[in-house]
Amino acid sequence: MVDVLLVTALHTEQIRLPKHFFRASTLVVGVGKVPTTYNLTRVLQAMRPQLVLNVGSGGTVRFKPGDVLVCRDFVDRNLLGLDIEGVSAHIESTVDDMFALPPNIISGEINTELCPICATGDSFVTTEAEACGDVVDMEAFAMAYVCRQAGVDFLSVKCVTDVVGQNSVGLWEERIADARHTLETYFERYGHLLASNYTE
Repeated sequence: MVDVLLVTALHTEQIRLPKHFFRASTLVVGVGKVPTTYNLTRVLQAMRPQLVLNVGSGGTVRFKPGDVLVCRDFVDRNLLGLDIEGVSAHIESTVDDMFALPPNIISGEINTELCPICATGDSFVTTEAEACGDVVDMEAFAMAYVCRQAGVDFLSVKCVTDVVGQNSVGLWEERIADARHTLETYFERYGHLLASNYTE
């Protein structure tokens, strides 16, 4: 049984984790890097979960709606190209390199080789020119940063809801319920792989 802080940006992204694998508290941080940083920091000052697990939706230019991506690498797309000493646009998950991760599910097939990059920024990406990484969102980089500073394991699992540049906002609104169902099914099937890292 793993003590998990389940973090989403919006109430509409919240899912139920299987109780036989996870003992979960939930946190809705809001949209964007600033509210995410504030709200997650505040909660981690009061509690110490074994894992902060971000689940939610994301856009992509590479994959299809319904694909599930387990992200360990994060970039801040607002900082990309900024060449200033001490400023980094990249952060890796705090989980150990040998961490047994659940698989990515791409077009219904398991892919254990893919290491998706999640690109975070303070805008909803609507054109391919704005996109970078494998999946885009507005919060995960901030979560990864806070968890790194707090010394807490962090993982982000995204369900693709929209292809960037193809009516992204409208499609996201239509598919968020399907994304929740997909993620709940995913953790029922593969949650044991994640939980196994915390069993003695």
